[in-house]
Amino acid sequence: MTSPAPGKRREVPLDFDGLRPQSPFMTAEHDAWRTRVRAFVDAHVVPHIDAWDAAGTFPDALYVTAAREGLLGFGFSEAFGGHSEQADP
Repeated sequence: MTSPAPGKRREVPLDFDGLRPQSPFMTAEHDAWRTRVRAFVDAHVVPHIDAWDAAGTFPDALYVTAAREGLLGFGFSEAFGGHSEQADP
């Protein structure tokens, strides 16, 4: 495998699902969650990753977007904007 040209990132596929061994502890709910998080990352992170990597940071607005998508708030009461769904202990 050759190294990329200086200043150029090597393209690496972000799909590792085929490499993950099946787990007897993973449920359909886990799989749905993984799919939901992957969709979020593909839509809101991947298109900007090179610019954010170069800047060494990402926008705080990403937290707001993740919260609106229901990806944040585990472990917090609904009264504080958390989830009523049970997170794994």
